[in-house]
Amino acid sequence: MQARRPLAPADRFSGDAAADLLFEGAEPAPAARARRRLAPGRALLGAARRTAFWAPVALPLALLAQTVLGGLGPARAEDRRLGEAEQRLERRLASAEHELDEYRLRLRAYRDPIYLERERRLAAAREALAAEAPAPGPGGAERTGPDGR
Repeated sequence: MQARRPLAPADRFSGDAAADLLFEGAEPAPAARARRRLAPGRALLGAARRTAFWAPVALPLALLAQTVLGGLGPARAEDRRLGEAEQRLERRLASAEHELDEYRLRLRAYRDPIYLERERRLAAAREALAAEAPAPGPGGAERTGPDGR
C-alpha cells in the first residue's frame, strides 16, 4: 500500500467545502464546517440573490403575460366593436349630410320667385289634366290602344 503524503496547509484549507472533500482523508476545513451550520440562512440568501438577479426578466414577462391573456383579447374585441360602430355612424352622417344638402337646395329654390311661379303653373296644368281625364270604368283603368279599342 502506498503511503499518503500530508497535504500542505494551502491545499488543505482552501475555503471551499466541496474542494476540501475531494481530497481523500482530508478533514473539512473549519470554515466549511461553519458554513454548513449557517446553511439554512445561506440558502435563503441564495434564493434572494437569484430572485433579485432574475427580477428584471421575470417582471416584464409577467406584465406581458397579463397584457396578452387578460387585457389584449378584450381590448381587441372592443376595438372591433368600436370600429363597426364608427362605420355605422359614418354612414348615418353621410346620409344626414346628403339630406341636409337636399333641404338647402329646396330652401334656395323656394326663395326664388321664378321657381315658385313655374311650380304654380305646373300645379295648375296638372289640375286641368286631371279634370279632363275620363273616370276609370268598374274594372279599373280603361285600356285603349292606338286605334281606340
